[in-house]
Amino acid sequence: MNNSFGRFILPINPIFADKTEINQDHDQSTTNMSDEEMYGNYCRIIESDEQWSEIITHYGYHGYVRSCCLEKLDDEEYILSNKQHKMLTFQHKTDVLSVASVRGVLLISLPAGSVLDISEINEETGWTSVKLCDGRIGYVRGHSLIPKLYNEGYLKESPQYVVDLLKEKDRFSIGGNKNFNFQEILDTNYDGDEDAFRQKLIDNSKFYLGLQYRWGGRSTDGIDCSGLVNMAYLLSGIQIFRDSRICNGFPLKRLSPEHYDGKMLCDDIRLGKIRVGDTIYFPGHVAIYMGEWRYIHSTAYKLSCGVVINSLNSEDPDFREDLFDIIYAVGGIR
Repeated sequence: MNNSFGRFILPINPIFADKTEINQDHDQSTTNMSDEEMYGNYCRIIESDEQWSEIITHYGYHGYVRSCCLEKLDDEEYILSNKQHKMLTFQHKTDVLSVASVRGVLLISLPAGSVLDISEINEETGWTSVKLCDGRIGYVRGHSLIPKLYNEGYLKESPQYVVDLLKEKDRFSIGGNKNFNFQEILDTNYDGDEDAFRQKLIDNSKFYLGLQYRWGGRSTDGIDCSGLVNMAYLLSGIQIFRDSRICNGFPLKRLSPEHYDGKMLCDDIRLGKIRVGDTIYFPGHVAIYMGEWRYIHSTAYKLSCGVVINSLNSEDPDFREDLFDIIYAVGGIR
């Protein structure tokens, strides 16, 4: 296995389940895209040739990207690059301009979740100078940026260890990561206040409200159900599993009882056992619980396609009985 690193250099970088291109020669009717990664984020490169690179993302997702999506870094380059002061873009689109003026030439336009190296923050003018992956200096409005709260945790693991984790397909996995320290996250980013963390989760998920559903999407161009949950947690400082199930070796744990159904979930809501920011699992689907019977999710449902809020209360007009009846698990961090 290759021990080199990579940095994504396109605004949005499709990640595929295998090396088959989308709709190659127009002979495929469905997409092979399984994920997306945004500009400036890092990955581990397992194998690479002129066309394709097999990678593991910093949040532990395994797949393939076109090699032209990546800037390749050796260990020393990765360490030096990772020491730079970094922030995330947090608008649906953030333009990086050639000068600190709205009349600057557009260098690149980035979706939310892109990583930029910060050169200088000018609070007086409201402009922040940034260094792009190709070395150019550009300028963005300071209000377009938020702190980068997560680190590249899964790049520190052996690539084979991560690949082996993902081979487990049991949707009833208990989850959890023995090396994860929730209290450290709270102390570092939220002054120890867990309620502040949970509110941040909801605020981050609501940022995507109204976006279209896109299979494999994780950007503000379009997002799927697990992409939404993954980004809400990531922007809040925690790397969780990318797909719509609980996986061992990642922070989210399956909460008791062992298997849910709608009635048990309602009992736990009444008893306060399910908390704001917990995840609700359905076969092939996942949502975030918002409190007061509400949950947010990205759905391909014909009547409300995209990122929407629905209710677990059968008396509400936006109650989804089809989903309520097939709830099988709730995940959370405790």
